[in-house]
Amino acid sequence: KNNADELFMDENEGYNTYNSVEPGETKPQSFLFTDRSIYRPGQTMYFKGIVIKKNSSTKKSEALSNFKTKIILRNANYQKSAELTVTTNEFGSYKGSFILPEGVLNGNFSLFDTATNAQQNFSVEEYKRPKFITEIEKPKGTYRLNDSIKVTGTAKGYAGNNIDGAKVKYR
Repeated sequence: KNNADELFMDENEGYNTYNSVEPGETKPQSFLFTDRSIYRPGQTMYFKGIVIKKNSSTKKSEALSNFKTKIILRNANYQKSAELTVTTNEFGSYKGSFILPEGVLNGNFSLFDTATNAQQNFSVEEYKRPKFITEIEKPKGTYRLNDSIKVTGTAKGYAGNNIDGAKVKYR
């Protein structure tokens, strides 16, 4: 905690037997971050990792420099799609990027740190960016069930132009 900033860590860390540490043992732990949570196939995804070593008995942590690990990109079927070897700098961080594969099953992909078993999930989806925004005016007056109401609004392109003659669908 520093002034108004707080970092919340996983409180259940000690209950994870897969990453359990004997008392007094120092074990590296990494945290993976991606530049966004959803990508399109073929996009470059950038990631960063921070590696610390934490003494289980003293609960003290410090950045781990010159730590070498392998980062694996796993596809939606949990299969290895690519890998990259990285080494932490003097501040305990590393960075890298992957070009996401095209023509494969989209869905939940993940990054996996082989040395510390850290994992970060993200989505790869085929999506289209909206080309316009709609603004609907608030209804004036009160209405009851089965009343007819007139709804007015505008549709503007992100370039600022009005969209005219568009087909409107309501759901």
